[in-house]
Order: sequence, then structure tokens, then C-alpha cells
Amino acid sequence: MKTSYQVNVPRDEETLSDVSDSEISQFFLSPEEAAMKSIIWHNMHKNWVREQAEKKDLSMEKKNVKKRKKKEDESFYFFTKFDVLFF
Repeated sequence: MKTSYQVNVPRDEETLSDVSDSEISQFFLSPEEAAMKSIIWHNMHKNWVREQAEKKDLSMEKKNVKKRKKKEDESFYFFTKFDVLFF
């Protein structure tokens, strides 16, 4: 069973081919402008950045605890039922 989809695109809409390269280049930041924008953004959102780092640290800590617990559980069952029977 084939399903076909139809997309209606208006003919009068502009496409990127209608925009000149000089117009597009206005939207790119220079390396200095990008660095300044990054500094401003990080200063404005430093609490959010700190919270995200704490969440990441906490999740990594939980993963490490689970790995340690799994290793401890595996070492507890060093012998299988059959090893104990034939030991």
C-alpha cells in the first residue's frame, strides 16, 4: 500500500536563490563579534550554565555508582551453581 503526500508550496514565496550573497553575509559575525556575543551570553546565563554542569556531574556520579555496584554484584557471584556442586 503506497501512501502519497502532497506539499503545497506557494509559488510567490521567496527562496534563498532570490537573496544575494552580500545580503546573506550581513548575518555572519566576525570572530571578534562571535567572541563578544559568547561572553555576553555566558554572563547573562551563568546560573543556567552552572545548573547544567551540576546536573551533568550528578548524572556522571550516578553512573559511576551503578558501575561500582554492578562490579560488586558480579564479584559476589564468582562461583556459579555448578561450580559449587562440583567443588
